[in-house]
Amino acid sequence: MPADTPASGAAAGADARTPAELARLAHDAVEYMKVRYGDPIYGANLLAPLRGVTVDFKTRTLVMAMEVPGWMLNSHKTMHGGAIMTLLDSCTSFAAGFFDPRAAQSMSVGVDIQFVAAPREGETVHLHCTANRVGGRLCFSTFRLTKPADDQFIFAKGSHTKYIVKPKL
Repeated sequence: MPADTPASGAAAGADARTPAELARLAHDAVEYMKVRYGDPIYGANLLAPLRGVTVDFKTRTLVMAMEVPGWMLNSHKTMHGGAIMTLLDSCTSFAAGFFDPRAAQSMSVGVDIQFVAAPREGETVHLHCTANRVGGRLCFSTFRLTKPADDQFIFAKGSHTKYIVKPKL
């Protein structure tokens, strides 16, 4: 199955959509995520630099790009680990809800991250956010921060476990 076609049950009503419609939906969803989850931290929205999104329904992965801005740097002039952790939290939460609406209302119960290398100011990076599994009460997602030219070069990788909140009737 091509990467731009939905897997069965991946998203409600997505089976009838064309690849162009799915690409537009993903773009609109990321723009919404920037507003919804992009609470200002120290006067800057950490999600604002995100641009360009590709969707792979087969692997349930969103890939977004961003250029590392100067205000995300630490004292070593590399991307701050807290900024990477916030991107992991926000983007994996969004990916889980994008691919399975049951995960839209959830809370973190576990986050794990390993820092392998550090991107520098102006460097373009890719964020790979995969919704691995959404069950009845838990959701499991993974994250990779890579170089665009070589998605095997990893700056950071992590996992995110979320508890799915069921609304009370």
